[in-house]
Formats: sequence, C-alpha cells, structure tokens
Amino acid sequence: MCGKMIRELYQKRYGRVLSAELTKQEAEKLLQSGLTKREEGFAFFSLVNQGQTEDDFTSLLALAGRLQRAIDRPIMVHLRTGDLSPQMLPEFFEQIAEAELVNFLIIGGDKRVHSGGFSTTEDLLKALKKGTPDRLSLGATIDPSQPAAPLKAKVRQAAGADFLISQVLFDEQPLLALQDKLRKANPTFSIPLIPGLLLKPTLGQLRWVNHVLKVAIPDDFYAQPALAGQRLRAQLNQANFVGEHFFTVPEK
Repeated sequence: MCGKMIRELYQKRYGRVLSAELTKQEAEKLLQSGLTKREEGFAFFSLVNQGQTEDDFTSLLALAGRLQRAIDRPIMVHLRTGDLSPQMLPEFFEQIAEAELVNFLIIGGDKRVHSGGFSTTEDLLKALKKGTPDRLSLGATIDPSQPAAPLKAKVRQAAGADFLISQVLFDEQPLLALQDKLRKANPTFSIPLIPGLLLKPTLGQLRWVNHVLKVAIPDDFYAQPALAGQRLRAQLNQANFVGEHFFTVPEK
C-alpha cells in the first residue's frame, strides 16, 4: 500500500475509509513503536506541518517517507501555500519522488515560510496538477459553515482537488447542507466530501478548538463529549459519507 493514492482508497472503498492526523512527534513515536491495534484500523495518516523554516519542511518530507515505508500506509503531508514558491517546484518534485510521497493536503492561510509562496490554495493545486499530471493525489480543506462553501468546493475541484476534508465538525447539518447544495447546483461536482472529526473528544480538546480555532461548541459536547461524538458519527454515517478523518488537537 506504500505510496498508494488516497483518492483511489475513496473510489475503491470497502466500507468507510478512516484516517487520522499525526503531529511530527506522534509520527516519530509511531515510527519507533509501530501500529497499535486501534491504529491498524486507519487506512492512511496525515502528517501535520508546523515547521518554521525550509529545513523543517524538508525534514518533514523525509519523515513522511520513512513512516510510509515502515507502516505500509499512505502518508498525506500537509502542504501550506507558503511552503513553496513556483521556482521551488522542480526541486520539490524531486524530493517527493525520492521519498515516494504522492498524497498532500493543501492548506492556505497558515505560516508562510516563503514570502514568494503561492497566494491561494487554488493556485498551488493548479501548479501541482500541471507539474505532475495524475501522479499526485491532492486534498483540500473546506469550512461547510461558510456561505461561500459551495462555490469554494466547486472552484477547488476545478483547480485539481481530488477530495475535500471539512473543518472539525460538532454538528452534522452544515456538511449535510453543503452536500445537498452541491448535488443540486453542481451536477459535475463528483469529488468526496470527508467529515473532519475528533475521535474521542475531551473537554480539554473542546476548549482548545473553541479558543484557538474559534469554533462554536454545542452544549451537548460540553455535557457529554464522548456520547455527543458518537451521535455525530452515527448521523454522518447514515448520510453515507465515504470516510471519516480524525484531527489531532491538544488539550487546553
């Protein structure tokens, strides 16, 4: 499975495709200890990018390649628009070919390592697709609660996104509404929408998400985090989303 494209996992699924985020520290631990029984259930992992320099990013790519080979699971690296400039693309393509990395989640608005980096998620998606036609599997993020989400989803598909992962959800309705709007208004929209969730939410995680990400937390999550998380997953499963992606967030 090493180097397998994530878009193919969603297309050829046998049941829901479960995936989970890893911080760099969690990835290094997993590299040393191997998969636990629970982690065996994840079809792939995504690697969070919190680097501050170009060297940080280079080492992250190397870590992703080593981990992918060690656990025989695809690793999707978070690629921020400011991590690359257009002039850096040839070297980047060489780096990821050597590490056998083909899966990336494109993220805009985060730390900008290069002032001349790409301006938008769509610009980076287009450049990657043009530089490596059909050789990369590219995801992008979407906030279904935003009024512009239907248009943004359509534009990101056109730019080259193979799937979209939602912002962390605590209510199924925004994602269900987005899916319904896309089906009705955009008959050509065909890429998977993947719910972003917390696997076993805790009060500390909820406080962090509310304080740092400015996401409103429903009262039922504060009252019974684990039970509310189970209810949300059940509602989304009934809607037949092809996967679930679990975020890693710290305790506040």
